[in-house]
Amino acid sequence: MLKQLRYFQSVVRTGSFSTAAEENYISQSAISQQIKALEQSLGVTLLKRHNRKSVLTPAGEHFYKKSLIIVSDYDRLTAETVRIARGNDAVLRIGYLKTYGGQKFHAAVAEFSEKHPDVVVELIAGNHEGSGLGASVRDLKKFYPNAVFGEGLAIHGAEAKQSEKTVTDWAKKQI
Repeated sequence: MLKQLRYFQSVVRTGSFSTAAEENYISQSAISQQIKALEQSLGVTLLKRHNRKSVLTPAGEHFYKKSLIIVSDYDRLTAETVRIARGNDAVLRIGYLKTYGGQKFHAAVAEFSEKHPDVVVELIAGNHEGSGLGASVRDLKKFYPNAVFGEGLAIHGAEAKQSEKTVTDWAKKQI
């Protein structure tokens, strides 16, 4: 069924059975049969076909939106499972001042997460008082000697240390 979901998404995204077939390296008739089988297993019509064009039905619209989430979750689940099995525990911890966490910051973190799904991103918001991120940068350096600090951000972890120039340059461009 996962392949059928991917085929269905391709048809909707491209607006064409033949283009979706090319995108998935199968014949147009094969993708058409897979969509038909998906519809039959659900007992509903997802796409209305009109002269080489297809239009989502209301049920198809709902199914498409939910299928995007399911396939994305599945892809993320498999990537995380493989990462855990291989012992890759790439973690990027970013501490930032509460007053610094604007829309651009969160958009940059979201973009990084999309581009690097194998890296776990941990965000810690705080202030200049108290413990954790709230501690001064000097105090944080005691706890995280390999951390990179600058412009309200703290990036910690072996992976960040190995690629601190890349990560900090990327973060500065985004914020």
